[in-house]
Amino acid sequence: MNNIISFVWFNVTNEPIHIDKPIVCVTKNDKLVVFKDTKTWLNGDTKHPFSGFKRLVEKYNIKYWAYQENLIP
Repeated sequence: MNNIISFVWFNVTNEPIHIDKPIVCVTKNDKLVVFKDTKTWLNGDTKHPFSGFKRLVEKYNIKYWAYQENLIP
């Protein structure tokens, strides 16, 4: 049995909409990195999370990303 999984790598200009889902990223050094989510909080306000994706892109030199759930059958 052959399991073939296809998915799309998104460019970093397309931020993840679902900030609570895990993502897999490719860095500029061609390394894979997994983040459990991209949400962050401003001043500890846990009621209003927002995306910290831009910060992750800068810190880890991310060039592409995909939702982890799209890579796992």
